[in-house]
Amino acid sequence: MIASTTTFNSGNGQEDMTANETWKVENEGQNLSFFFTNKMSGNEITGTYYYDKVK
Repeated sequence: MIASTTTFNSGNGQEDMTANETWKVENEGQNLSFFFTNKMSGNEITGTYYYDKVK
């Protein structure tokens, strides 16, 4: 898992965005996926990206 925190200033003052990502290589290296969770200002967004190897 990769975890990071980014701090920046917005109109509401200092904000922290916390990101967590889990990367997986699957199908004998043909597919890459990563699941993410981003948290900022009391909100949480989750999702997954999928990539296929170009042939």
